[in-house]
Amino acid sequence: MMQSLTPSDKYAVAASIALLILVLFDNAILMLVVSVLGLLAGIWVVRQGEMRRVAWVAAAAFAIALAFALVSLLR
Repeated sequence: MMQSLTPSDKYAVAASIALLILVLFDNAILMLVVSVLGLLAGIWVVRQGEMRRVAWVAAAAFAIALAFALVSLLR
């Protein structure tokens, strides 16, 4: 099954799992680190070729998580 997935699909699945784990731990520093890594992975997927809508949504979720982490840390 995983062989038929594109890098964009794999990124979206990994992002979903990573974001669920972030909610579980509720740690701003962990959220900051994972969000930056997730956005970098999204940039890598874009450079590989096509990026489907689900991957764009995952990248937007990482950007929102990054904003929440920054607000939480700067408060």
